[in-house]
Amino acid sequence: MNSSMQVKVEAHPPFRAGLGAGRFVMDLPDGSTLRDLLCQLARQSGDFRTFASAMKDEWLWGQLLVHARGEIVRLDERLHDGECLELLPPIAGGCAS
Repeated sequence: MNSSMQVKVEAHPPFRAGLGAGRFVMDLPDGSTLRDLLCQLARQSGDFRTFASAMKDEWLWGQLLVHARGEIVRLDERLHDGECLELLPPIAGGCAS
């Protein structure tokens, strides 16, 4: 019998538009990684296809940041049941001196 887990997802703009909701719960098989979550999101919104196929964490971080437990989640990092993930745009800023 396959075990599953649930993760809570909070999508911030601009990502929530393609997903149709800002907050939702996703069912995933136990042992799923961030990449697995992104693949499932890509089935809901084509906007996530390029994120799901990212070759490197650093490329992804230039497009989409996923936070959990106050840290950035890596593509092949396993997710945990009940975890809350935030989908955030990367933010550049600062001021010229």
